[in-house]
Amino acid sequence: MSAPLQATCPKCNGSTRRPYDYTHDTKGQYRKGTATYREADDTLACDNCGGQSMSLTATGMTRIDPATGFGCLHTYRGVKAGNCYHVYTCTKCGDQYDIDSGD
Repeated sequence: MSAPLQATCPKCNGSTRRPYDYTHDTKGQYRKGTATYREADDTLACDNCGGQSMSLTATGMTRIDPATGFGCLHTYRGVKAGNCYHVYTCTKCGDQYDIDSGD
């Protein structure tokens, strides 16, 4: 079985970083408490190509969205699979990651 085809992440354009979003943090008070925040350029690890996972490692690549033929701008749906264990699956391309926050 071959690996899923990938393309450049549409959220970070392959850079692995995205601008910090002040929409719900107008004072910027939460950004420094975020593990992937980088003050030098006011960015976070991209949360569309890996920065959302437990490893916090963005790759700059995503699976291809079958509807567009380009990198997928994921829409994840989470399912509780255990007490503190959640599995997130993209409703467009099927990309999946899990978070186990521990008991």
